[in-house]
Amino acid sequence: MPLRAWQSEMQSESPTLLLMHIPKTAGTTLRHIAQRQYSGREFLEFYPAPDFVPSLPDDVAEHPPRMVMGHFRFSENLHDSFPAAKYLTVFRQPVRQVLSHYNYLFNSTQRNHREWLGEDRSLEHFATINLASNLQTKFVCGLKHDDIASAPDDAAAYAIEILEKHFLEVGLVEKFDESLLLFSRACGWKRGVYYRPKNDATTFHQRISLRDVPAATLDVIARNNRVDELLYAYAQQRFAR
Repeated sequence: MPLRAWQSEMQSESPTLLLMHIPKTAGTTLRHIAQRQYSGREFLEFYPAPDFVPSLPDDVAEHPPRMVMGHFRFSENLHDSFPAAKYLTVFRQPVRQVLSHYNYLFNSTQRNHREWLGEDRSLEHFATINLASNLQTKFVCGLKHDDIASAPDDAAAYAIEILEKHFLEVGLVEKFDESLLLFSRACGWKRGVYYRPKNDATTFHQRISLRDVPAATLDVIARNNRVDELLYAYAQQRFAR
């Protein structure tokens, strides 16, 4: 089917696109780009927090947005509100994602961010908590930490099945410009597809780079993100296609 006809068919079947913003995967930059593609209520931000779940507009069924973006996970109430919608997301090499997440939280002034790091606020501690373990898989398939840990291969297979069935495109932080072109084509973006990086880690007061991390800590992070590595490998293969 020609691309234009395929896009028209997708838009008629699924008028709302769900842009899943996995933490520290260039989502803030992507959000600024996406916002310029839509007007008014066509673009909806949906960022649930651990202690706060925002509500969708009461008339969302009558006036569905063209795109919803936020830190939502698959199979939560947002998916129920748009059962026919297609998802998009961006992946990042898991060890780098964990390290970027740590740097962001360490430099944050939000109290709950500091609480997640523990009293010593060390990377060694952060590397052992649930937030630093297969987070990209948790977003994609909605499984809990213990479910993934008890059956990692099954979790990977389930997540990949969801990606194949429900995700229109997957991008890579490491190939952000090319990912942006894929998203622009899939979403029909035609204006303002340019950017300056947001949440740039080089501006942080204190920042640990990959070369500064002890080998033992890198091993812990890699072990705790084995399923994310499988998803990242899938994303790379799909991106190459």
